Amino acid sequence: HFKAHKYLGRIKRSSDDAMQIIWELLDFSSSKQHMNGSELADLDQVTDNCVRMLESEMHVKNVLLNRQYNLAKLRNKHETTSRY
Repeated sequence: HFKAHKYLGRIKRSSDDAMQIIWELLDFSSSKQHMNGSELADLDQVTDNCVRMLESEMHVKNVLLNRQYNLAKLRNKHETTSRY
């Protein structure tokens, strides 16, 4: 259980970091418009890319958590059966 909580905490921190990156990208897009006098960068595109990145990261982390959980179950099953 401790490891699962540890990994969930890491996932939350990673998600918080990703949200910070999204805000920085949005700020960059806005400042780029002011510096160049050009059209505002497509913020929808920026956020869509960030959301895809987050979803991909969360999928990878979920796969890793599932593998860790399944490995722990196998170890427990092996320990239980090897005792008898």
